[in-house]
Amino acid sequence: MKHLFYSIFLYLILIACNAERSSLGEVLTLAGSNRLELEKVLNHYSIDEKDSLKYRSAVFLIENMPGHYSYDSVIIKEFYKEAIQIINANRGVQESKAALTKLSEQYNQVDSIEDIQIVTADFLIENIERAFEAWEKPWAYHLNFEQFCEYLLPYKCVELQEMDGWREAFNGRYLGLSKDMPYNDEVSNSTQQIASDINKDLRVAVNQHQNLVRDYTGIRLRDAQTIHRMPFGSCMDYSILATTVMRSNGVPTALDYVPQWGRGSSGHEWHTILSDNGKYEPFIWNLEGNLGEPLLKARQMPKVMRYTYSANPELEDYIQQSHYRMPHITKFQKDVTSEYVAVENISIPINRSIKLTDKRYVHLGIFNNKDWRAIDFGVLSKGSAHFQNIGRDAAYIVLGTEGEKLVPISHPFIIRKTGVIEYCIPDTSHIKEISLTRKFPKDFNTAVMEYKMKGGQIQASNDKDFATYEVIYAIDSIFYPIPIHVKEKTPYRYWRYKSTLPYFNCNFAELQFLTIDSELLEGTFICSADITNENMLNNIKKGFDGNWLTNLSLPSGGWVGFDFGEPTTIGKVVCVPRSDDNAMHLGDFYELKYWENGQWFSLGIQEAVSETLIYDNVPDKAILLLSNIDRGKQDRIFTYEKGKQVWW
Repeated sequence: MKHLFYSIFLYLILIACNAERSSLGEVLTLAGSNRLELEKVLNHYSIDEKDSLKYRSAVFLIENMPGHYSYDSVIIKEFYKEAIQIINANRGVQESKAALTKLSEQYNQVDSIEDIQIVTADFLIENIERAFEAWEKPWAYHLNFEQFCEYLLPYKCVELQEMDGWREAFNGRYLGLSKDMPYNDEVSNSTQQIASDINKDLRVAVNQHQNLVRDYTGIRLRDAQTIHRMPFGSCMDYSILATTVMRSNGVPTALDYVPQWGRGSSGHEWHTILSDNGKYEPFIWNLEGNLGEPLLKARQMPKVMRYTYSANPELEDYIQQSHYRMPHITKFQKDVTSEYVAVENISIPINRSIKLTDKRYVHLGIFNNKDWRAIDFGVLSKGSAHFQNIGRDAAYIVLGTEGEKLVPISHPFIIRKTGVIEYCIPDTSHIKEISLTRKFPKDFNTAVMEYKMKGGQIQASNDKDFATYEVIYAIDSIFYPIPIHVKEKTPYRYWRYKSTLPYFNCNFAELQFLTIDSELLEGTFICSADITNENMLNNIKKGFDGNWLTNLSLPSGGWVGFDFGEPTTIGKVVCVPRSDDNAMHLGDFYELKYWENGQWFSLGIQEAVSETLIYDNVPDKAILLLSNIDRGKQDRIFTYEKGKQVWW
């Protein structure tokens, strides 16, 4: 029996080795003329050596190398050489962005090439050696070999990163307090402590908050010389920088992203460490945040993906066989949604009357303020769409491929926090009246700005210095009316808004005084500040320019208003708080729609004459969308539950 056992064991080892060599052999063939470089690495770490982990590491890197790309090494080095001159000039963010964009246009023909065609043996060996040195850091002891391969070993942290000496460049740098901290038994070997210190040090060095730019379309800085000196960047840029520095210092780090927030139109990227407690802990707000900070409700995550170095067979199949391919998906990713939020595996009935081009793959859509966007894929089986690891507390729809495009093939549905699925099927036999105050969710900053209007007063006087005055309206709640109807009909020459609470500034978006017939009155500015100063006058004018997205700001106790030249009767006062202008904008026209059978149906267009719109013809249980026809682009779907808008 013992001999039989050993024979079976040896047979299994041979099968495994042959499978490895078969896969490795295919990759070496793909390398073409660069095969010799890869074989040098394998020969350097011969399997007969005492430490076979380095050989296994080399095999891991080589087997997963197809599909990883770098820029043409000669041309891109010229770009970086000129880019560093722009950076060294210490220009402002916008000037630097313009200069680097123009430079990128000169290099728009730069080609990318598969790493397997150009990687050198010396570079790969040096990378493996330094990765193993990083693994010997006390805060990396907890990694098993598979974790080491994904979060410390790779010779690049992101596609198109330069294959240069980035590990050497950043090893021992940006360690902040950890570099000089005396040894102690509480935090000295803590992965969390080292990662937090690096993040704080980078925060000071690059000032992400000040230099965050999302619209740069030029070539990204991805070489060791410039990546940490970039004069601006996106969330992804700063997380790549952090990942590069952390891996150089032995902190196992991954890049995660959400393709789209559950209640927004955009996505987000961040870096995550694998801490020594065995858990993945994110820097969700990049360099600006701290380790493990919580997410906000508005940032609900329907799907979270992690970039990997190794290829994902499931994603390879999807990319090769799906008739439609989501642009954010590559084969070097994996689904990690369950690490962040409660998830559900779901099966959703589809509309079988739609003839689909793709009979296998379907997609899960989420609303992006204008339309449904695919964020995940699933499979069709027995008339239902099946999806795995879907975040709760969001609204979705199933999309199928019809010809060359995606079309809705299910009713919208909500996965409640409890995991219960509710389908949003309009019930036109039950019509209800609803009251609407916004077309987009109110965020925290908007709520704070509205709250700071408390204590504001509309005052009127015939004394220029307001020695005596009448309080026409006192704002004691954020729910004050817009416009304010003036009950006092006594004419006054001087009218103003004044902040009366010591801890709130005089700060609003728009102030208008109207006649009883709603005609706009114009007068001479009066103000507690010196309006002979041009900068101050320009600041004041922002409160009277008709633009609800600009605002004036005066210190606490400040006031501003008009001298109308003679006593004047005011009929209405429009006093608009600072906001995102997604509440009802007086005089604008709005359209309410509901979703049914794959399209939107209008419930009518109304003009906003107050802070509220009333619709009395709304089907029960419907997904709704309110749009401002005159301005704005932030529109968000909602349901109407228990007398209020619930955003999705």
